[in-house]
Amino acid sequence: NGFKGRSFDGAMGKAVSSDGAHLHIDCGALAVLVNKESGYIDSVKKNGLELLSAPIKPNFWRAVTDNDFVPHIDTFLKKFIGVFYYKSAQAKLVKANMVHTDKKVEIDWYMPHMPILKTVYEAGEDCLKISLKCKGMIFDLPRFGFEMKGATSDDISFFGRGAHENYCDRKTSAKLGTYHGKVEDFQHGYLYPQENGNHCDVRTLTVGGENGITFEACDKPFEFSCHDYTMENLENAKHIHEVKRDSDGVWIYVDGGQRGVGGDVPAFACTKRRYKLLPGKLHSFSFIIK
Repeated sequence: NGFKGRSFDGAMGKAVSSDGAHLHIDCGALAVLVNKESGYIDSVKKNGLELLSAPIKPNFWRAVTDNDFVPHIDTFLKKFIGVFYYKSAQAKLVKANMVHTDKKVEIDWYMPHMPILKTVYEAGEDCLKISLKCKGMIFDLPRFGFEMKGATSDDISFFGRGAHENYCDRKTSAKLGTYHGKVEDFQHGYLYPQENGNHCDVRTLTVGGENGITFEACDKPFEFSCHDYTMENLENAKHIHEVKRDSDGVWIYVDGGQRGVGGDVPAFACTKRRYKLLPGKLHSFSFIIK
């Protein structure tokens, strides 16, 4: 309540230039490389220190929860209710068109049944503004946002709802405040591995301490989760001890929103309409990397 967001002032003068396989965005203390072919942000350097070990790219899929999976329904029938739809659609995400001005890079993307999907990277004074807007069709979205991997330590601090995981329909008990810890402090080890560790109503997030990467909300709070394993490793494991951990960085998910977990009826999502990312509706958000 009462969140007014952060104002954003663009960079002075020309900030975007082209060189070989990348577009360079000069944000003062931040130097950003956008891959011309993929459309992903390949590199973010702060005063010469690389902050990424995997690119920043759009993401619309989450590992299914027990409620999402609807175990009593046959796998064949799951296709008709879209349980795994955005997993296959995500694999077909490609850059469709890229244009740039002196201060920003705008990218239109192709993904099946996603008539609107656009990202904008805009240079600021010592910061980069990232925006996304999308509109899905047929099925509601599991989430909309970005994934990346940080190259720094697993120290995490944020102002949002915590300390335990919370989702848009499961957040009343999570108090708004400032929290500090390691990545393992903000995950949840379900016996059967699944989506976990989300945090809502986040204003600021820093991963990696003083030499890490900081995210700041613009017009509205965002959601995030951090993991020491990939989503693929999470999905491939059948027991929590089988999840393969990474030792060279933290996977970071920054979202404009994530669908609620539901569960009013056991083993069936039954997510209420107000907690869904509905098809046919435009979804958007922006945040700043400092």
